[in-house]
Amino acid sequence: MIKLFAKVATVVGANFEQFNSEHHFLDTLDSILQNTRSSTLKEGIIVAIENLGSTVQGLLLLDHQKSLLSTFLGLYRSSNGEDRVMCLRTVSTLIASDEPPNPSISALSSKTFDSLGGRPNALKDLLPLARSSFEETRIASYAVLKSVAGNEWGLVKVRDTPGIIEFLLDRSTDHSIIGKEWKYSIVQSRHLHPSAPTVFGPHTLQRLDRFNSEGPFFAGAEAAVAMEAGR
Repeated sequence: MIKLFAKVATVVGANFEQFNSEHHFLDTLDSILQNTRSSTLKEGIIVAIENLGSTVQGLLLLDHQKSLLSTFLGLYRSSNGEDRVMCLRTVSTLIASDEPPNPSISALSSKTFDSLGGRPNALKDLLPLARSSFEETRIASYAVLKSVAGNEWGLVKVRDTPGIIEFLLDRSTDHSIIGKEWKYSIVQSRHLHPSAPTVFGPHTLQRLDRFNSEGPFFAGAEAAVAMEAGR
């Protein structure tokens, strides 16, 4: 069953839209996700949502059907442990930037991210997860942060959410090789985004430039980050 859900959801486009219209596939997945206690079924449906959300057509179909995406977002808000990790991975796919940029998809990804909720916002709520002692949770959180960074709306949220830049530039928060590589890739996404110069001020851009030029494994930066944060 899990393989069927995931496989069918990869067949996106006119054929899948027709299949869904005739068989109410997304409605069925939504009903199962709302009621199942089976972790296997739950995982299969989350993977199916991720597969659908990896394409423009699939994301638009999820938005049009609405209830499955709404149920998934509710699951994200109430989940923990392995379920939260799976949900984070799927969220990172749903909000990833489209190439070339598509205003409609950008607006939809921003709406989806905001629907995650959080106090004061979804981005701030990611910080404790990104600081988790469990590597899988940290890496899944980094994936979401990287997807946020690939969008202009995401850069604005980073700028306007206290503590995010400081966390990303603080090399002492994750000592694992994979963690350092992920944090560096997030900063690169912000650094390379064409809107970065208009979103961030010169001081922040200078800090991002320096972090980017130093590479993922630069040592001895903790004191410098602390001094920058105190300005």
